[in-house]
Amino acid sequence: MENFDRILVCGDIHGEWDKFMMTYKKAAFNQDKDLLVFLGDYLDRGEPCL
Repeated sequence: MENFDRILVCGDIHGEWDKFMMTYKKAAFNQDKDLLVFLGDYLDRGEPCL
């Protein structure tokens, strides 16, 4: 298994893409050093993405 500096877990987005992106940017995710894991509900609320 790879070694990561951080393991970030995001759960229950509920279709709130803008709020997710705000959190993603605030966390300063680095694809070379971090692992991002999604759990929970993705699309059962919020504005449609289309």
